[in-house]
Amino acid sequence: IAHDQEFLRARSRILRAASRWHEEGEDPELMLPAGKQLEEGREILADRRDEIGELEQLFIQRSSELDRHQQRRRVRRLKAIAAGFALLAISVSVAGVYAFNQRKHAEARRQETEELLTSADALINGTLYDLRGKLTSLGRSDLLEEVSVNTEAYLTSIPRELLRDDTERQLGTLLNWRSDSLLAAGRNDEARAKLEASLTIARKRFAEDPEGVERSRDLRITLGKLANLSRQEGDQKAADALFREIESLPIEGEHPLATADQISTLMDHGDVFRDQGDLDQAGELYA
Repeated sequence: IAHDQEFLRARSRILRAASRWHEEGEDPELMLPAGKQLEEGREILADRRDEIGELEQLFIQRSSELDRHQQRRRVRRLKAIAAGFALLAISVSVAGVYAFNQRKHAEARRQETEELLTSADALINGTLYDLRGKLTSLGRSDLLEEVSVNTEAYLTSIPRELLRDDTERQLGTLLNWRSDSLLAAGRNDEARAKLEASLTIARKRFAEDPEGVERSRDLRITLGKLANLSRQEGDQKAADALFREIESLPIEGEHPLATADQISTLMDHGDVFRDQGDLDQAGELYA
C-alpha cells in the first residue's frame, strides 16, 4: 500500500511537471532535473509505463534524452580539460627552461613564466579540485585518473628554480590522491612510491615552517596513509614508527580538524598493537 501511495504521489508530480512543460512549448528548462526526480521517472517508465499517460511517457523520455546529451557534453568538456593539462605541462616546461637558459632575456622570460605559472595554479585550484568531485559523482574514475596523470606531468615538469610553496603543496596533494586510486586498483607498489614522494615534499615543507598549521596537517595526513598501507601489508614495525611520528607532531593551535585527525591516528595505531596481540598497549591508545 505504501509503495502504491508513493507511486501515486510520484505520478501526480510528473503529470503536473509534464503539463507545464507542454503548455510552455516543451521548454527544456522545465524537464525533469538529473537526480532523484529523473531516476524516479525512469523507474516508473520502465516498470509501470501502462499506468501513466502518453504525455508523461514522452516527458520522461525527453528528460532522459536531455540528461544523456548533457552527460556527453560534460564528458567531452572534461576530456578537453584533461588534454589541456598535458599541453600546459609542455608549455610550462619549455617556457621555464628557455627562461633560465637565455640570460639576455632572462628577466622578461622569467616574468612571462611566472604569469603562466600563476594561471596554471588558478586552473588547478579552480578546476581540478572541483573536477574530482564531479568526475567521482559521474562514476568516471578513468577520466579522473587521466586528469590526475596530466596534472602530475605538469607539476613535475616545472623547473626547480620556479617551484613555489603552493605548487609543491599541490603536487603533494595530487600524489596522495593518485595513491588512493592506485591502492583501489591493487597497485600497492606504485601507490607506495607516490606516497613516499608526497612524504618527501611534506617533510620538507614542515621543516621550513614547523609551526605552520597547514604544513603540519599535510605531513600528518601523508604519514597516516603510509602507516595504514604498511599495516595493510603486514609491516607492523614500520606502521608503528610512522604512527609515532604523527603523534610527535605539534597539535596546539592546529587546524580545526586536528582533534579528529589525532583521534583517528590513535585508533589506527591501537589497531597495530591489537593485530600483534598486545591488547594492553592497544587499550591505552584507544582510551
